[in-house]
Amino acid sequence: MRKSTLVFVLLCLIGLADAAYLTWDHFQAVADPEFAGGLCAMGGGCDISRFDAASAIPLGSLGPKLPISILAVGFYLAFLALTIWRARRPADPAPPRLQLGLAALASAYSVALLLYSVIGHGTVCMYCSVLYGTNLALLVTAWLTLGEPVGTWLKRVWGSIASAATGVTAAVFVAGVVGVYVVYALTLSAALATDHLPDTVAQVDVDGRATKGDPNAPVHIVEFADIECPHCRILFETVEAIQRDRPKDVRVTFMHFPLDKACNPAVKQDFHVNACWLATVGECAGAQGKKYEALSVLFEHHKGAQDEVLAQVVDLGVDKVKLLECMADPKTRDRIVEDIDKGLKLGITGTPVFLVNGHKVIGGRPRPDLEKMIDDAMKTADGAERE
Repeated sequence: MRKSTLVFVLLCLIGLADAAYLTWDHFQAVADPEFAGGLCAMGGGCDISRFDAASAIPLGSLGPKLPISILAVGFYLAFLALTIWRARRPADPAPPRLQLGLAALASAYSVALLLYSVIGHGTVCMYCSVLYGTNLALLVTAWLTLGEPVGTWLKRVWGSIASAATGVTAAVFVAGVVGVYVVYALTLSAALATDHLPDTVAQVDVDGRATKGDPNAPVHIVEFADIECPHCRILFETVEAIQRDRPKDVRVTFMHFPLDKACNPAVKQDFHVNACWLATVGECAGAQGKKYEALSVLFEHHKGAQDEVLAQVVDLGVDKVKLLECMADPKTRDRIVEDIDKGLKLGITGTPVFLVNGHKVIGGRPRPDLEKMIDDAMKTADGAERE
């Protein structure tokens, strides 16, 4: 076997292993938002590959979002098949041309993702960078083993697209993506198929915390959330919509659980580095009766500069002088730390987590599942009253 073939095979295996790991890690984060472990732990830029909108492709009613790492799995399988085709048919000019073309496309895509991460997030996903480096190495190897000038390649590569090698490569790519996605989607659907109330019941003291809704409502939802957490925003907005539509049935209490070592003793590394500050803004807006309005703004604009975020909150009718005084008051931080301590006593390590009449639920849920939980909780509460 030629050395170039071995290099291609090795690079494809590295890419496959890394893409498979990123797919597994994305699954863990979607299925269990408390998951923060694995090799891709805090500080590795994994928030990008786990939660960013660009990390998965919406498929609508067809199923869960398609993680782009699954596309990478298909790509490396296809490139590996093309490498084997080239090794078995050394006289065929199409495979080396296609290898260079595919490697060039993959490298361009890698550069685009890298720029998106740096510009949009100010950091880079560590394990995504392995794929970027692998694609660049494939490009260099394909160029060095092309066997013809690049100018000739540019003229002839288009004719190679209609070759049998292209058909095999495309078939392997499609089969790989579809096969892995089907397993991913079925496993994820099974993991999230929970619209019932867990048996676990916990009590949390919410005295002194701003509560939204009828204090006599039969269902009380307590949210533990981090304003920088994407899943928390989805849950918050879903619960807000339900409470708005069912004001007599549901009341809501929001508890801060920022995943930020600045105020959360359970967080040992940099993660959501503005979460404690954002929690302080939300808590102080609450002191002026605007907690839930401010939370909506903070979830939407948390990536903005601090002055811009404060301006958005002030636009709600919050007095800026009082807001800043409250934020500087050590008692405000103490209240946030109290929320965190209460969460830690419940065994919370990640967000979101919410309680429905004391029933602890880990992770977000779609609205139909939440509605079902609320209905079940109402039946239980009604039965308890009759007894």
